[in-house]
Amino acid sequence: IASLLQSWHNTLHKATCGKGRNMEDEIDLRKYTDVLRKHWKLIVIIIVIAAFVAGLVSFLSPPIYKANAAVLITKARSEIVFEPKYRTSLEENVAGVASQQQALIALVKSSTMATQVIEQLGDKLEPKERRVESILDKVQVRDQGDFIEISVKSTDPQKAAAIANAWAKSYESHVNSLYSGILQSPEELEAQADAAKKEYEGKQRAWEDFVSNNRISELSRQIADKEVLCQVKSLREQIEAGSSSPASATANSLALILLQARAFTSLPSDFQISMDQLSGITASLDDVDALISTLEARSGSTQGQSISELRQEILQLKGELEKENARKQNLGRSRSIAWETYTTLDSKTAEVKVAAQVQDAIVRVAVVATVPESPVTPRKAMNIGIALVLGLVIGILCAFGAEYFKGKRREEIKSDES
Repeated sequence: IASLLQSWHNTLHKATCGKGRNMEDEIDLRKYTDVLRKHWKLIVIIIVIAAFVAGLVSFLSPPIYKANAAVLITKARSEIVFEPKYRTSLEENVAGVASQQQALIALVKSSTMATQVIEQLGDKLEPKERRVESILDKVQVRDQGDFIEISVKSTDPQKAAAIANAWAKSYESHVNSLYSGILQSPEELEAQADAAKKEYEGKQRAWEDFVSNNRISELSRQIADKEVLCQVKSLREQIEAGSSSPASATANSLALILLQARAFTSLPSDFQISMDQLSGITASLDDVDALISTLEARSGSTQGQSISELRQEILQLKGELEKENARKQNLGRSRSIAWETYTTLDSKTAEVKVAAQVQDAIVRVAVVATVPESPVTPRKAMNIGIALVLGLVIGILCAFGAEYFKGKRREEIKSDES
């Protein structure tokens, strides 16, 4: 502006009658006021246009509201670790505190926070606002030492306050969980404990079904009956091919008595029998055949089976019994593991809940955002005032510019005439 005024001043002096050097160096303000009076209409038009444009833009622009929330960085002093031991009194040096503060400030405006806020507000946000980049543009962060202010701008005052409060709460929860030393939240552990409990209940039902429907007792009884049946048939063969001596007859009688007792009952540990009692007892083939028929019917064996065939069936039954016992062991082991897993997770969940309550917070919400009543932009009066001042400056420049170019034009005309 100064150079333009000086150039215009020199042009006016050259166009008028010559004067002394001292007069040329002096600036006559009346000439400038004359120029302003001469072009006052142009200046007024420019001022009016500028004010009209500023007013039109201000009235057409949607109002922008600003909500402010704040969090306060506190000092961590202790933590509880249930396993394997207690640990307290965390030492912090100055450099560590400064580094931690920088990290905490950097975490405020991060994509993690934006994602959590979007998930928390859900349908309260418009589809275009559910993008991380879009919601990050609404947030401004200003730190004053340990005091961090979170500002959110939006055309909806209630939405601005909701985003600011959700951002502060999410930041508080996220940072405290990061610095708490707890790798999993109580909610996550509780969900795992519930899943482990359901798994244990399923294992328990499987165990109960097996106990009520297994074949262990049946197979054991069949094996015992077939083994006795083999021995009885061996005794029959021995009786048929044996000698008729008194000792042999006594031994056969004793064997028959023991097999009968084994087949129908269990012998006491102090069971004794004397030779006098056996003197009147003989092991007849009829008694043996009767015992064989009873055992064949009870064990489900085919009549007339050989001893080798019975032994083969006994081996098969023992294989099935081994499978049933193995299944019983597997079900019992699975049930025990499921129970231990559930009880461990349930105990750990309780420990983490206690630790979360006792744990000192790294940050806390210090200021809760309220719904703003007046918009921060556009400021109509200020915008119109700035437009008036700017229009005045532009109008003055245009007036002096027009006068400057007129002087130049007159000089060119005089040069052409001369």
